Amino acid sequence: MIRPLKMATVAAGLLAVVLLVTGSNALAHDPETEEGRAELRRIMADHEPGWRHQAVLGAQVTCAGGTAAGYPCRNVDLLSVLPLSSIGGGSGNSMWA
Repeated sequence: MIRPLKMATVAAGLLAVVLLVTGSNALAHDPETEEGRAELRRIMADHEPGWRHQAVLGAQVTCAGGTAAGYPCRNVDLLSVLPLSSIGGGSGNSMWA
């Protein structure tokens, strides 16, 4: 009788740990929670629409202090930026994000 009770206690403990671990990750993506809203703000900050960026043409902009012409960089200089609005609009994707 003691052995089944011990196994049930261990199983309940493992289930509680699994639910705790997986439940906290789900909250980070639920827009109804503060954690979810903060995560959404962080994600959306990295995906500014192309029409908000100004074109950068004509001269190389050196990467200094982690930015080049307002764009984040790390050991790579900026040669140019062509926002979608300057080449006809539409939607696009960035392989650098």
